[in-house]
Amino acid sequence: MRAPSCEERLPQQPAMHAPAAAAAAAAAAAAAAAAAAGHCGGSSRALPGARRRLAGRSEEGLEQEAALQALMTGGPNLQLLRTFGERWARSTLKDSSKAKDGLVLLCATAGVRGARLPERIDGTPETTKAALAAVVREAQSQAPPSGSLASLPAASAKQVAARLCHFFAAAVACLATAAGLEGSQPGHGEGGAPALLRSLVTWLAAAAAGTPVRALRLAASAAGFGALQALNYERCIARSAGAEIEKQLAALQAASSHRPDALQAGRVARLVRARADARKVIDLLTTHSKILQDTLLKPRLRDAAPSIRSLALNCLVRLIHSDPETFGTGGWPQRVVQAFCDPSAEVRLRAVQLASQFFARRKSMDDAGAPEACADQSGSLKAADGGLWSLTAQLVPLLAERARDVDPKVAAAAVRGLRLPCLAKLLSDADFAAVACLCFVAPETHLACRVEAVLLVDQHLLPEPGLGAAAKEEEAARRKEASTRCRAHGVEEVSEAAADEAEPRRAEEEESSNLEQHFGAERGILALIDFLVNYLPPNQLQLSSRVVRALWGRHAQCTDTSIRADCLLRWATMADLCLMGEGAGAADGIPALSGRQRLGLLYVLEASVRCAVRAAENDSKSATWLQAAAAGLLPRLPRLFELLGSEQDCIALLALISQRLLRYLCFQSKHAGAGPSDGAEAREMPLELPRGLLAVLLRLAGSREAPQPPRVALHLSDCLASMASRSLEAQSACQGLAAELCKACESRLPRPHTRGARPPFSSDCELAASVGPLVALGSRGVDIWSCSEPQGTANHLLQGAIYLLEARSIAMTGPGGASEMQPAPGVISAGSAAHLLDLMVLLLFWRARAGQLHASQQRDTARPAAEGKAGFLLACSLVRACCAKLLAAEKRSLVLRFHAFSAYMTVLHLEIGAAVLPADADATSWPRVSAEHAEALAGTLDSFFDRCPALVLAQERQSVSLDKVCETGWRVKVSGNCLPMTAVDQPLTASRWLLEQQLSWPTPDEEGSEVIAVASSRMVAECEHEAVFTGPAAQRLLRELARGGPTHADLAPPGALAQVRASASTLARRLRRLGGRSHPEATRGFLVQFGACTQHAEQLGIQAGMRLAEALILEAQPPSAPGSRAAVRLGKGLAAALQRHSLEAIQSQGISRHAKLEVLAPWLRDAACPLPAGSAKQLAGTLAASLGLLTPACKKVKKPGRAIASQGSAQDLQSVPGAWALVHALQVRGSACLKRSMSWKVKVQDQARRRRMRCTRKSLAAAAAGGGG
Repeated sequence: MRAPSCEERLPQQPAMHAPAAAAAAAAAAAAAAAAAAGHCGGSSRALPGARRRLAGRSEEGLEQEAALQALMTGGPNLQLLRTFGERWARSTLKDSSKAKDGLVLLCATAGVRGARLPERIDGTPETTKAALAAVVREAQSQAPPSGSLASLPAASAKQVAARLCHFFAAAVACLATAAGLEGSQPGHGEGGAPALLRSLVTWLAAAAAGTPVRALRLAASAAGFGALQALNYERCIARSAGAEIEKQLAALQAASSHRPDALQAGRVARLVRARADARKVIDLLTTHSKILQDTLLKPRLRDAAPSIRSLALNCLVRLIHSDPETFGTGGWPQRVVQAFCDPSAEVRLRAVQLASQFFARRKSMDDAGAPEACADQSGSLKAADGGLWSLTAQLVPLLAERARDVDPKVAAAAVRGLRLPCLAKLLSDADFAAVACLCFVAPETHLACRVEAVLLVDQHLLPEPGLGAAAKEEEAARRKEASTRCRAHGVEEVSEAAADEAEPRRAEEEESSNLEQHFGAERGILALIDFLVNYLPPNQLQLSSRVVRALWGRHAQCTDTSIRADCLLRWATMADLCLMGEGAGAADGIPALSGRQRLGLLYVLEASVRCAVRAAENDSKSATWLQAAAAGLLPRLPRLFELLGSEQDCIALLALISQRLLRYLCFQSKHAGAGPSDGAEAREMPLELPRGLLAVLLRLAGSREAPQPPRVALHLSDCLASMASRSLEAQSACQGLAAELCKACESRLPRPHTRGARPPFSSDCELAASVGPLVALGSRGVDIWSCSEPQGTANHLLQGAIYLLEARSIAMTGPGGASEMQPAPGVISAGSAAHLLDLMVLLLFWRARAGQLHASQQRDTARPAAEGKAGFLLACSLVRACCAKLLAAEKRSLVLRFHAFSAYMTVLHLEIGAAVLPADADATSWPRVSAEHAEALAGTLDSFFDRCPALVLAQERQSVSLDKVCETGWRVKVSGNCLPMTAVDQPLTASRWLLEQQLSWPTPDEEGSEVIAVASSRMVAECEHEAVFTGPAAQRLLRELARGGPTHADLAPPGALAQVRASASTLARRLRRLGGRSHPEATRGFLVQFGACTQHAEQLGIQAGMRLAEALILEAQPPSAPGSRAAVRLGKGLAAALQRHSLEAIQSQGISRHAKLEVLAPWLRDAACPLPAGSAKQLAGTLAASLGLLTPACKKVKKPGRAIASQGSAQDLQSVPGAWALVHALQVRGSACLKRSMSWKVKVQDQARRRRMRCTRKSLAAAAAGGGG
């Protein structure tokens, strides 16, 4: 039987057997010590605390310091650690008192002082227990020093533990060899090496089991595992030697039985004695190994620390590999299986990796013919078969379960293990399907698991040759291993001369294999499509993009320049497969793909183009892939559009593919200097675009018979805009299409002179078919105002859209309203109304741009510009009035109401931008928001909050979250599962996302309601008009602060409740910031907060209003510095707001209104209240007189803490307690505000001025005295 190699005992570490290495270690002792001293001298400052835990500065102390430095920071190599361990073992054999040095080094590594250890280490349990108790008590009474095992991060601590294992493995191997030599001598007693070995084993087992200090337990466990592996290794060597002795003895005995001889008898006697000595050594090593197994390995497999359990698991698997006869049975392999369900992800990962390495090693041995070539390992293989190999039936289901682990590393390692042929063939059909579907359903955090699942499908499911990804990975691994082996042996891989000779041969082979590669790629693509169609439901084929992303590079964003499946670069092949069987040429007899197969192929093609675009954006070297894609796909796109024109999903994917290719190519051409000059024809692009593609795009974008969905229309318009940026022909064609669509929309909308008649459109679908493409073109850079303005249709479009929206508002406010599913005759649907809102906003945008350009070109003629601006402002006010009416009337369609809300805010800010132009800005041009509009906005915001389940229940829901909503609350990240918006690169605005969902599913889901609540709250909080952010809508938003939970965006969870509260907090801080800039802004800010608290108190009670006031005060922090300009302005604003709000409450009817004045008291009780004392006194007297709290005979303000003397005042106090609470708070504020001392700067200046005056007077007096003398 072959003895286990040193790599099997301690992988990746060079080692020597202890007796054989004794001479070499003694010869290299001086060099090793010098290297260690030099190493630690370079970084001696890294471990100041650890070095202080060692003994003095003698030669032995310096050696211990060098060993500690090598253990903590890593020496030049691990052979140095083994040298230190062997030297310590030999010194211990010479002087048993030196045994303490190794344990002191162990304690120093763990950050524990070893001074309380006994001078002589014996193996008695009582002495060991008492000494360890003293060490533990001292360790618990002190904090762990810096630079010790307890203060290191997890990764560094694991490396230190591995070094400790090597150190003690070398020491114990040396002691075991010496113990075996002493035990074989006749008449040897119990002392010497056997006693030292027994004492060391006892101490390591006790230190690992009997200490609550985790660092000491970890260090002792690592040292004990090294000792156990060394003992097991020495025992295997002794067994191998005993087996050889048995063979020789049997041969001699057989020979001497035929011919007795005295010489043969002597040899037999010597072999018998050697066999007895070997058995004695084996028994000695087995005894100590059994102690460590029972007292160290078994308990540490159940340790509370995951790092210790992981170390124990590593040790166990190494022991199973090195000594399968002992550890392949007895329940040891079952402990590895149990680690698959460990609560720690670190232990689960290590268990999966070790099991996979075991089966991978068996696979490599089987591939190399190991059982036939290595007959001497048959016993070991059989024992191993009885170990982990016998538990394969249990391991395979556990690996399939770990493939769905919550930890990404564990899941990826499990799927990687299941890719082994010996395990994959044992998977059941259900488990295989579940693991294969991970390439679709694995989350974004499990990208490595998704890649492994794709490679599993390619290796074990797809027919040959498959995608070639798994074979390519195996070939890369073999080349890397061969290159590493060649470098290790100093052999060049391929010389330059050999490479030059092989180049022509390689070119011939590549030329001959091109056809084979083409057909192989075609078969691989078809196999992938069959897999996608069979494993994905019909409505989830968009998940195919995840498989493609896994096959492109190693990163999620496809930034790697390598690609796993070369067949995904066969752009022309994929396009020809879509066209297969549809032409009249040579492929006429070939059956065409089915509808689902073609759709799946288009999803794969679109995802490949997306990955190529991202790779080209991140790496310029990868641009050749995109150029190849454009060369292979652009000529075939017109034919694909014609073939699949009736299939909406296919048209959407083709439009997206065209948009990606054209946008990137036109952008690169523009930045490469290929742009046309003014009045000159456009230069040709690097890749000539097919002329038929422009005609197809124009036909699809302007089709009114079969209108495209909004997202598809936007993609088609983006294609046209990209082509128009590089081609004058495409630019004129787009303008002509826009003019045609404007004319068609004008024919569908009512004329200005027919305002009393019925709208002239025949159906709602025809209106949407005309407006939708026009909106898409306007959103993608086509000037729809200039296209329609020469014909005089722009104003007609605005007036007709306003008329139709007002007609819907009137119909909704009529008796019984109108049904959303069956609108009344002459009333447009919600989808058409949303299109008209988009059209009005886009017309205003383009009109503002045209007016700005006209004003910049004609600066001398200000009158036409002023007239154009007045007309623009009038149009904006009419559109806002239409939106306000729609907000007040619309009750059924929540999405349309939010769209009108967003349109109102957009037009308002557009009007603000036009009103504040520096050339002609005046006070009269500032937009006015009427009270009706403000109430409509507030009512709409309130309805949004009432429809949001999270706000109604006042708690976050786990089922629906707002992870897709960006931090600003304006945009929504679109996932690939949303079919109408497949593969959208950039986040959409919340309004656009909801609108496109509304056109697909008329009833918004709960997630849509949450998005509406979050986006609308952000609009109100960030609006620039004071009538909005200080109006009724702001009051409704501020009331959301009364709910509990975090308010800051970085602390808020991704839920609607937290994000709405974050918007309210932003508004409260903004009001405080603006209030510090001007007195009127401060007054408005305090008034809106007072109004919010009053409304909250009227609905939920005084206590609720008080809590809201306290929340508003807290959110407005930090307070302004006392005496600063901001504090003065805030104080004046607070006084004016208190007086105005209180007088309004006094003038209102009913005593309940007076009681709500109590909610204003928290602002006065705040320690950072900016209200001056004089203003508080004056305001207290004014309010007390207005509320009748003072008698006519005495108008003085009541002093704090004293009762009112008049009987009438007491009756008023009982009738209006809330008003008196406000007056009392003002009185306290006016009398309790002490005079603040001057600032430190003023104090220093005053002291310096006085000191200078004293010095001046002294000098003048001295001068006068001298002159007089």
